[in-house]
Amino acid sequence: MKNQKLISKEYYPVLASFEVFNYFFVYCSIIICSIHTLVSVSSENEFKYLAHDNLATGWHEWIGRHKDIADFEWNFWEHYFFITVVVGFVGHFTVARIADVKYPDYRYNIYCVYGIMFTAYFLKLHGMLFMLFHFSMQYFIAVLTESIIMCWVSGCILAYSLTNATLISYLQSYYPAEEYKTYFLLFTTAMCNLRYISFSIEYVWSIDVLTHNQSNEVDKRPKRSLLFKVLESIRTKYERAQVNYPFKALLVYQMYYPLCYGGPVINYNDFALQMKKPPVSWSLSFTFKFLIGMARFLMWHVIVDLILHWFYVPTISSDFALVSRLPLFSLLGLGLALVMLFCLKYVCMYGLTSFYASSDNLDVPGPPHCVFVKHRMTDMWKYFDKGLHLWLVRYIYIPLGGSKVCLWRFVRNSVLPFAFVYIWHGFGYGQAYWALLSWFGVCVESVSYRIYQTEYVRLLESKYLTLGWSRRIRALLSAPLQSLLLTSNLFFLVNFQVALLYCKRLYLENCQFAIFLIVFHYSGCQTSMELQRAGV
Repeated sequence: MKNQKLISKEYYPVLASFEVFNYFFVYCSIIICSIHTLVSVSSENEFKYLAHDNLATGWHEWIGRHKDIADFEWNFWEHYFFITVVVGFVGHFTVARIADVKYPDYRYNIYCVYGIMFTAYFLKLHGMLFMLFHFSMQYFIAVLTESIIMCWVSGCILAYSLTNATLISYLQSYYPAEEYKTYFLLFTTAMCNLRYISFSIEYVWSIDVLTHNQSNEVDKRPKRSLLFKVLESIRTKYERAQVNYPFKALLVYQMYYPLCYGGPVINYNDFALQMKKPPVSWSLSFTFKFLIGMARFLMWHVIVDLILHWFYVPTISSDFALVSRLPLFSLLGLGLALVMLFCLKYVCMYGLTSFYASSDNLDVPGPPHCVFVKHRMTDMWKYFDKGLHLWLVRYIYIPLGGSKVCLWRFVRNSVLPFAFVYIWHGFGYGQAYWALLSWFGVCVESVSYRIYQTEYVRLLESKYLTLGWSRRIRALLSAPLQSLLLTSNLFFLVNFQVALLYCKRLYLENCQFAIFLIVFHYSGCQTSMELQRAGV
């Protein structure tokens, strides 16, 4: 972190305080004012949306506003919040503290038993068996083939199967009165998909050296029949897996309750290493810190609910006719509000679960950073879903060679992580544009940085530009990429046609407003640069 801060100070030279303040003031003012215009838009359309069942009573008796319920993801989270978070976490906490004191050497096995029992109760036996089927398929394919390629093939097929309409209808027949539970099971299994791919790849890597050494040994055993050889090969592979990677280890990893149903994902190598840490010592200071931390994320939960009472962002973004006639300034606010709401939801969801895991002495990737203070697509992907970023880097990007390769190989290495993200999110049309635009932004940033680091460009910079003007020019060139960062997320968050209309109107409808957007994003880039200089 210290080295990163030094690099940021070198790459983002200091500017006059007055100039930096102006950038910060302009950027924040536009964000606040544009989003604030949505209050009046929401009020004007409140009765229309109420008639279409897009709004619920919520806290109307207290604050005089109805609540937007068009956000499926947030409704989903709130619908099961009490049973999965309040009841589930309290139950885990009770069992975990007893296990820490009485059976510290077996505490993760006890955590696993609790996770299985609670899941069997909450998702019923068939839900638990469905998850176990996925675990078993990936595990035995990894053990029998000992192939990275087959691990990826099976993992992607299992992920794709979760989007199959026939399968979804079949699962819904088990929950006839609880439609949400089907999607809860699918979402949970999708998160498990990342974990069992992680486990299987770590297993194959662990046996590469052993297999290589054994391949040089001469087999002096008498010749056997083909069937005998196949059976003996299966037995040998299974026994080898039981040494460090038994199926029980996969269950312990998957069924750790705080992270089982959602995220963030933690790589198996990190999880296995941290299992060796001793239980937490519940001192007064740690207990106070834990309670304050949990209260902080619950406070964010209340804030998101308040936002949905005052800003009907999910419903407005699905109203094509309204989006087509909104003033451009309000349209900008709508896009910013959507991204802000997306970020805050995951602060609640990932922040609560990851912080709770600290009670078991687990260091889990934390909640996302604020997207408004990032001007690079690379940083947005790195700091939004931190667990997914670490997962993609370890299992796709680094094995392919990372960034320390020629330009063509870098383009290939960078496209495959986004291709997997697209597959994992369900092959949607909007997801394709989201992944493609994100990949394009990352590639442009990386190629630009390579060009900037060449001796010729650095010579021109030192000869003709001061440090301050160098930063200003880089901020100006980064402005379109920050715009791409914000708008690319809309293809993931809203209907494809609405996202397309948003982009067309915002950037092509009015030339003067397009210039205004450049000033806005330029100020945003300068604000982001200054925060990076400060180590934020």
